[in-house]
Amino acid sequence: MNTKPLVYLLTFLLWAGAVRAQAPRAPGQDTAPTPNRPQIGPQLPLARTGSGPWDRDVLVYRVSRAGAVEKVATFERAGVPTIARLQDGRLIAAHQHFPENDQANFDKVAVRFSSDDGNTWGAPRVIQVKGLPEGMRFPFDPTLVPLPDGRVRLYFTGNFGRTFERSDPAIYSAVSPDGVNYTFEPGVRFRIEGQMTIDCAAVLHQGVFHLYVPDNGAPQQPGRRPGNAPQAERPREGAGYHATSTDGLTFTRVEDVRIEGRRRWLGNAQSDGKQITFFGTGDPGPGTAGQPRGSLWMATSADGQSWQLVSSPGVSGGDPGAVPTREGGWLIVITGEPRAGTPSARLRRPGAVGPPPENTPREIRGQALEPPRDRTRDLERADRDFAAVQVCIPSSAAGAEGVAARMLIPPQPRFAGGAPVVINVIGGVLAGNALGRPEYVRHGFVEIHFAFPGGGQGDERSGGVYDFTCKRR
Repeated sequence: MNTKPLVYLLTFLLWAGAVRAQAPRAPGQDTAPTPNRPQIGPQLPLARTGSGPWDRDVLVYRVSRAGAVEKVATFERAGVPTIARLQDGRLIAAHQHFPENDQANFDKVAVRFSSDDGNTWGAPRVIQVKGLPEGMRFPFDPTLVPLPDGRVRLYFTGNFGRTFERSDPAIYSAVSPDGVNYTFEPGVRFRIEGQMTIDCAAVLHQGVFHLYVPDNGAPQQPGRRPGNAPQAERPREGAGYHATSTDGLTFTRVEDVRIEGRRRWLGNAQSDGKQITFFGTGDPGPGTAGQPRGSLWMATSADGQSWQLVSSPGVSGGDPGAVPTREGGWLIVITGEPRAGTPSARLRRPGAVGPPPENTPREIRGQALEPPRDRTRDLERADRDFAAVQVCIPSSAAGAEGVAARMLIPPQPRFAGGAPVVINVIGGVLAGNALGRPEYVRHGFVEIHFAFPGGGQGDERSGGVYDFTCKRR
């Protein structure tokens, strides 16, 4: 491969890192950060510099019976929504909540209510859960299921510890009379040993609770770089786990569900009493003339096991939820694209649609997010007192996408005159990853990780093709 552009740009990164890692300014000096460049030192507002799920909003769309799509509301700094209709006719939406200046309620589940079929919504209210087991972090990845007695059950992902490496996540539940105040229901609803059991969808259909979990692959192994898992441990395209229950508490795993194409069982389900409609994430199939293609797919099933794809509206985003409107259409809530100007938007590749299939924001919320959490579990384990800058380096070997690289900058340099620089180069036949585990930055080093052309994953993938011999193809 042609390495000259890579060398030139890495040289620039080294210079930039050394400049930005100098000792803090003397008192009285201007400390205002240069636009698009991190400010180093204890005054660095890290909560505003890192990319993460707070860079997205939940978007609310009304889809008419004829298929016309209209955006009716935005839930700012939110993600992974679910929506349901309560017995009194009101709508309730729950989502992960990332308020900008409210540390106590950051990365909590919040609910909103609508009394006019989704046209207007109340302010978010963080739910309260009584009786959580000691050591369990606050619920995340919510799914709401109204019960016949008027209560609402919340299915959620639960985890003991700050990271998935310390505890295997599983699906739990809590029940509420009002949608805000919940009581934890003891026991595990669903778990598959050796698999990342998160992101459930649930629906009550003809007296049976159906629970669906996307195949998220095996948990990340300590010391293994993201994206380098063996094929057998990676998620299966179009596959999801399926379990059923008559009481909504004790679930029995049944045959896995499958859908053709590059689709994930990441979303929500609704039953009209005759059939279940699933709203999922991924490739929706061929577009319709004059209509946006979107990134939401829909399928129906009479028994919850065998599914048939149906036409879907042109709505972009990921992890959708939906509820029927009174006019016979749908009200869809979905995690939108990164807001313009945010770190996530700057990292996003042109033309990308919806969250990356294996790196959705949802997959990191089991890590006890606090500002400024990044999008990888390896970075979660590191001390979060450094800045991270993601760049795409022009290279003829990496096409228009370039080489993905990340520079980690310490708050204090190791030496009085500046910070030494470490470039992490993957060995063996691996292509590397820009999201490598921080090892030296907390010791005062500028640390750089990059992926060879064709390496990496999701938004942090380098362009080009890696052929395991470092030869340009």
